[in-house]
Amino acid sequence: MNTKNKIYSSDYYPKMHWFNRKISYFDDLFFLLNQNIDTYNNEIKPIFENKTTVKYISSKVLADILAKQLQLFVFSQVIIKPQTTNLQTLFDLVIFANPNVFIEFTTQENNQLIQLIQTIQSAINDHNQLIFDNDTFSIIDKLISSTTKFINV
Repeated sequence: MNTKNKIYSSDYYPKMHWFNRKISYFDDLFFLLNQNIDTYNNEIKPIFENKTTVKYISSKVLADILAKQLQLFVFSQVIIKPQTTNLQTLFDLVIFANPNVFIEFTTQENNQLIQLIQTIQSAINDHNQLIFDNDTFSIIDKLISSTTKFINV
């Protein structure tokens, strides 16, 4: 095998062959992003800002909002909207699409985010209420705001 063909073994990922920034694929991106941010601000953020000591949220509601946000981020970066709602798969796609979105995260926050995504993904099937502390809510908020900031619209 020629060295130039060993692109995947050297951590070099080629640009997607259909990627063309000049073509406008973003007709619905504004609408979908605003809709998801409104849902987040109306359904999730009030729980974060609640002064009670125990904060809980439906795993399904949180997973839906996170999945849509990650799908929109991937769509804005590589012009393909994943149909999966698996949070781990979407998280991996976000890293592939643009790993710079996690630059503002510390190593500890990245580890907490990975554990959080795994926890939410496993709790979806049970339709559980998840209990979080303030640090976890701040990581979720940071994920939403950083992906929103990086979406090129």
